Amino acid sequence: MNLYQFIQLYKDITSQAAGALAQSSTSDEPDEDSSSVTSCQTSFWMGRVKQLIDEEECCICMDGQADLILPCAHSFCQKCIDKWSDRHRNCPICHLQMTRTNESWVVSDAPTEDDMANYILNMANEAGQPHRP
Repeated sequence: MNLYQFIQLYKDITSQAAGALAQSSTSDEPDEDSSSVTSCQTSFWMGRVKQLIDEEECCICMDGQADLILPCAHSFCQKCIDKWSDRHRNCPICHLQMTRTNESWVVSDAPTEDDMANYILNMANEAGQPHRP
């Protein structure tokens, strides 16, 4: 989890905690469904963590979509890493030296549900057929 993801999660948790605290201070009787409320909140937080992790953002500008990965596995947006590479030949985070200017991988778009469904259907159709080299 990067700093941006942590801050967003922290804001979500503290705002929910403040709301729950305000609600509990106005109500004197114990809530029978407190375990289910806690479970729902935990589920919400874990969903929020997954959403933030799935939407990787550039750790330099914290604005652009991370679409480029260096050999050290740190990811950045193209604009930021290009600006950094003009003056440096290493990773902005771990300072791993880059020996060539093209030592990065472009992250492709994730497949859509239709792409995955078609892929699985094609695999199923080919399962009963002999292997074609």
